Amino acid sequence: MYYIIISILFSIIYSTSIIEGTVVDYEGGDPLVGVNIVSEKNATATDQDGYYRFNTTNDTTLTFSYIGYKSKKINLNQLNLDSLFQLNIKLKKEAIELGIVVVSASAIEKRIEEETVSIDIIKPYLIKNNNITNMSDAIEKVPGVKIIDEQVSIRNGAGWAFSLGSRVQVLVDGQSYLSSGTQGVAWGFIPTEVKQVEIIKGSASVLYGNASLNGIINILTDWPTSKPKTSISVYSGLSDAPYGENALWWRNKLVIPSNFLSIWNNDSSDFPFKKGVSFQHARRIGQNFDFILGLRYNRENNYIKFVDKDRIGLNFKARYRDPNIVGLTYGLKANIMREVNDRFIIFDNDTSGIYVPYIDDEDDPPLLFEFVTNNISIVPSISYNTRSGALHKFSSSFFSIIYIEDDVTFPLNTLRGSYQFQKSFINNNMFTFGSDLSYGWILNADLFNQLEPYTLTKSFYSQYEHEFGDLRISVGGRIENYEIQNIPINDIDSAIYFPTTATPSDGMNFVLDTIRYDLEESFNASSGLIKRIGINYNINSGLFLRASYGEGYRIPSLLERYMKTANYDGDDFFATQNPTLKPESGSSSEIGMKQILPFPSGMGYVDLALFSMDYVDYIELVFRDAYIYEKDSPESGPQMNQDGMKTIFRTENIGDVKISGFELTTMAETKLFNIPLRFMGGYTFTYPGDLKNIKNSGCKESVEFVDPLLGLSDWRICTEGQLNSNNYWDLFINSFDGIDDEHWKDQNNNDYFDEGDWFKDENGNGQFDNEAIGLLPYRHRHSSRFDIETSFKEITTGLSLEFNSGIERVSWYMANIVANVVGNGMRNFVYGNPYTLVNFRIGYNILDEYKFTFLINNLTNIEYAHRIGYMGSPRSFELQFSTQF
Repeated sequence: MYYIIISILFSIIYSTSIIEGTVVDYEGGDPLVGVNIVSEKNATATDQDGYYRFNTTNDTTLTFSYIGYKSKKINLNQLNLDSLFQLNIKLKKEAIELGIVVVSASAIEKRIEEETVSIDIIKPYLIKNNNITNMSDAIEKVPGVKIIDEQVSIRNGAGWAFSLGSRVQVLVDGQSYLSSGTQGVAWGFIPTEVKQVEIIKGSASVLYGNASLNGIINILTDWPTSKPKTSISVYSGLSDAPYGENALWWRNKLVIPSNFLSIWNNDSSDFPFKKGVSFQHARRIGQNFDFILGLRYNRENNYIKFVDKDRIGLNFKARYRDPNIVGLTYGLKANIMREVNDRFIIFDNDTSGIYVPYIDDEDDPPLLFEFVTNNISIVPSISYNTRSGALHKFSSSFFSIIYIEDDVTFPLNTLRGSYQFQKSFINNNMFTFGSDLSYGWILNADLFNQLEPYTLTKSFYSQYEHEFGDLRISVGGRIENYEIQNIPINDIDSAIYFPTTATPSDGMNFVLDTIRYDLEESFNASSGLIKRIGINYNINSGLFLRASYGEGYRIPSLLERYMKTANYDGDDFFATQNPTLKPESGSSSEIGMKQILPFPSGMGYVDLALFSMDYVDYIELVFRDAYIYEKDSPESGPQMNQDGMKTIFRTENIGDVKISGFELTTMAETKLFNIPLRFMGGYTFTYPGDLKNIKNSGCKESVEFVDPLLGLSDWRICTEGQLNSNNYWDLFINSFDGIDDEHWKDQNNNDYFDEGDWFKDENGNGQFDNEAIGLLPYRHRHSSRFDIETSFKEITTGLSLEFNSGIERVSWYMANIVANVVGNGMRNFVYGNPYTLVNFRIGYNILDEYKFTFLINNLTNIEYAHRIGYMGSPRSFELQFSTQF
């Protein structure tokens, strides 16, 4: 009797039922495998037929959840359960969204997974938590992006041009921040308090015109909310001793905590340090007026001796919504900055002088470019949203970078105006039309022989986007006309002499086209019709397939065509003109796939892209040793008052270029064991090919070459008529397992392999088949970026990694001539070594409003180089205090 009563009580308290059934797709009825079925006490999942069997014990709810489908909850108390209950479930598909909205690719807000081109995003936390005070440092955290000497390259679309000419358009809230004279970027001029940064990889010239050949970077700043917000940041940092202490020029070999305080005093000038403060206030006044005011100051004693930076800036942003006309908004943005910036070309030597600019003579100052610049950007705008849904945008801008050197001013000015119209005429489509007008001029009488050339650019563009269910199509076109007026036609460098021996008469003349070409007084060029087309197909709720083709066009800047050194006396490096430099054009093609990853507490994605970029009349900065002649009197001899040659650099059209590869990227914000986790990263592989070199490279047969004076007994020489034409795709595939070790030597001062050149037959097959000869210089074929951050209670920690394979090819001049100047070890110096930078950060929050962050950059203190003659920073430490209220 006792046991019967106990059994009855247990059956009442712990009543058990068995529920079984199938879970299928609501629309198609297909069984769903792996559906999670959870109660308060138990859990199970469906099998390959969608079948499940569940034991309930006083459970009240049953939850069915599956990735890509809406979850369903069943209240068991409303069911008349018995010992075996049949329950079949149908789940509806749910659209999975990343929650990332972008505007740059289509000029309208769109989910990033629906775009037809590759776009990467930089979130504000990445900039703030890494104490980034120069936007270029943030941009380099994006996979496939590299910046050398302030020139940005996306997927190896550019190499090294010392800030002359950019193939990537850099925008702040849609307004160009490229100077008209150089097409360079003053990265310190760009505010770092942002909403997000959008990077489009591939040609974006239809919407953004000239200089968008390789992509765009659009820095989007935020607007105030109903609650005022003030943020303040103060930081200081210093450099540790480098790995090779024989190159140490500063006094502190150990990091002493008091140094962080001494940085703000005057006793810190003899070691590398940085310090700065920033302030921003955002406020909404009433219902119609918003404004943001920001101030920033940064001071840096660079780890490269004498190469220092000092800048102070102010930015202002405001908008006013007309209370009487609904949809009408007036805007004004202003940004000003003063900067002292020293730049250099190459270090002094490859041992003790790797952190010192080149010095020709101990009594002479180092070879530096010392600039003081005043930067100004003023952007008024008007936008009007009509009741019918049409959007009209009018904006203009004045952008000026004023260089000051030895009390001589050198302003690069640009005045722009634009109009854009957008309207959706039928459901699921968008039509965009726009026109841009740009006028640029340089005020410097000495630079262009008392002339003041100016540029005028006019363009019209349109783009149409339409959705057909899960398929999205985007097409567009642009026509752009460019002209230079009042160009210099006198005092032109027209002939360059390349001696091959010590006797000038044994050399050859390379005559510029200006001898035979009538320069007139103007230059006109047209892009023709630039086209783009893109498609995006939503395969399922989380998988998106895209393909795109876009064309681009870039006009050389004024300084690329006409800049020259005032005289050829005393300098070791000087610029020469190339007034017949042609525009470059090209296209980019891509196939990509984005898979959304719905984590239990967050969202992420994995993206794979295959791409190819083709350029015609590609422009590169070229270094040579040469004599210079005047146009009207080449017979008069070199225009320099010294014996021997000078080192010149100028931009040239090197021919056709093809850059292909693939890229895998990922990004997510989620929780792991209830701990927040954020990460982004990716890997990029390219083979940047110089098609002229590839065609002419290779040597089918050779003969042994012995030169007792040079000691080249193990070298071979390519015989006449035995060049072997290579194929780009063969080299692309062969380069996966690395570049051959064969060395190449050229006695003709050129950058391509031809008959009579020497090569070291490393693999013993009698042929020169090193894939490096077909590479464009100053590129990393392999690169990877990764950043991860997590927090626990008041502590936030983060780790970032940057990997770059070695630079496998530099120009002939830099590899040979400069090697003899600064050290014979230059040919195999560290620029050719792969490296991985590790940066670590840890932050501590006090009262949710105050935060201290300690950062260690180059944690392992490796020795690496950005390019030949330009070393990367040794380990450095930074301490930041920030608050927001």
